[in-house]
Amino acid sequence: MKKLPEYLLVVYSLSGVLSIAVSQAAMGLAAAVALVDRGRRTRFDWRPLGIEWPLLAWIVASLLATAFAPDPIGSAGKLKKLVLWAVVFWPPAALWRPWSIGRLFMTLLFAAGVTSLYGVLTFFLQGGPEMAVRIRGFHGFYLTNSGLLLLCTFPAILFVGCRELPASRRWGAGIAAAAILASQFFGALPGAWLGTSVGLLYLAIFRGYVSGAVVLLIGAVALVLAPPTLRESALDLANPASYANLDRLEIWRNGITLFEQRPLTGWGLGDLQPEYARVKSPGAPMEGHMHSVPVHVATSMGIPGLIALTWLFIGLFRALGRARRPTRGFLRRVVDAAEGALVGFLAAGLLEWNLGDSEILALLCFLVGVAIAAGRLAPLGDGIAPPREA
Repeated sequence: MKKLPEYLLVVYSLSGVLSIAVSQAAMGLAAAVALVDRGRRTRFDWRPLGIEWPLLAWIVASLLATAFAPDPIGSAGKLKKLVLWAVVFWPPAALWRPWSIGRLFMTLLFAAGVTSLYGVLTFFLQGGPEMAVRIRGFHGFYLTNSGLLLLCTFPAILFVGCRELPASRRWGAGIAAAAILASQFFGALPGAWLGTSVGLLYLAIFRGYVSGAVVLLIGAVALVLAPPTLRESALDLANPASYANLDRLEIWRNGITLFEQRPLTGWGLGDLQPEYARVKSPGAPMEGHMHSVPVHVATSMGIPGLIALTWLFIGLFRALGRARRPTRGFLRRVVDAAEGALVGFLAAGLLEWNLGDSEILALLCFLVGVAIAAGRLAPLGDGIAPPREA
């Protein structure tokens, strides 16, 4: 019983990018164990993480937006996503052996590599970029699949160059990284490309990982040699006058118009189509969200939501900064990978509503939580292998 929360973490790390049902079952069972057992037979460590107040502010802002929403019932249905933030607290509370962290990442990267290889294989079997095929992993929806793999990109790349890891694990991380990057590259999704590029640049510039710059250089060369459809996707992303960017800007302008109408409470957490229909141009397609985290939060939650969200992500970065100080070697890369994932998530969120995707948010919270656990457990070991008995 005392190891059950830790074993459920392993189940989640293996299923988080493969199966919605299994990963959510693992999260639900872990929550049930925490509530029922309350630490009597488990080894939960509930020390504060430093994000409690920002998270409370986010909850209050969500409740405020729901209370004043035109459709309070529809908005209340989205409040269930607040529970996902509890995943940040799960790894620090449940992990009590440093080497368990290595096991979690072995399973996570194995699963990410498998779903990436599956997606790339089916992508080419169905016609590849010339047939406008979307890469879909076992999760199915291509945007969710891409968002999950984006977060897994950073630990895979950083572990390849970790000399403390055995060669077999470095090779495994390298295979996973190659598969993930191939899936992201051929997926040609602007959010994934932007998130990966910004996250790798951040790690290269601010954390000194040359591998981040090398991967970006290889990606640029591959793009030059890629089929025309992929090059066109890259040019569209960089061209402010492209159809995709003009369409995105129109959605953002409509979202800002809605924000200006209700800046203090927003329009609620539910589907925004009824409100969007009033401000869109005649003949323009309907939208239920604003294709951007800051614009959507402003529209749905108003100024309180923007303030709470900013405070919450500042709190996450500060928590990672505290976790980073006592770490070195492999555990340092665990923390830096989570930081890169957080930066990549925010960058992709400029073009996508990834904060509203439960599976992506849960995996982000998992990575941040494991990084915080790494900082706590750093004095007990290197996080690679259990200590040898004398």
